[in-house]
Amino acid sequence: MMEVDPGTVQEAVTQHEIDIAVIRPSAPVQGLRTRPWRHDHFVIALPERHALAKSDLVSLLPAARPGGQLPAGAR
Repeated sequence: MMEVDPGTVQEAVTQHEIDIAVIRPSAPVQGLRTRPWRHDHFVIALPERHALAKSDLVSLLPAARPGGQLPAGAR
C-alpha cells in the first residue's frame, strides 16, 4: 500500500496497472466506477483554553453565515 496523487492512481486503475485504489476524489471521476467505502469522522482541533474546548458538540452554523464567526478563544 502506498499514498500517491489521486490523478495518478485514477489513471493507473484506468490503464489496468493496478486493480483497485482507495481515493478521495476532489473532482468527478471519469471512466471508473466508485463505491463508498467508509464515512470519515472529522474532529475540530482547538487550544485547550478556547471558549468551545469544553463543549461536547460544536456547531459551525454561526461561522457559515455571512459575517459570522465562532467565539474567540479565552486568553
